Amino acid sequence: MEKMAPDPDYGYYYGGVFLVFLILILLLLGSGRRI
Repeated sequence: MEKMAPDPDYGYYYGGVFLVFLILILLLLGSGRRI
């Protein structure tokens, strides 16, 4: 509860994971529609 603002490194890591997850979902939806 001491650190109210998120750390830059943690935010960057979380953002990267979110982007990769979003890309994987788009690929799965695209391949699903194609097949």
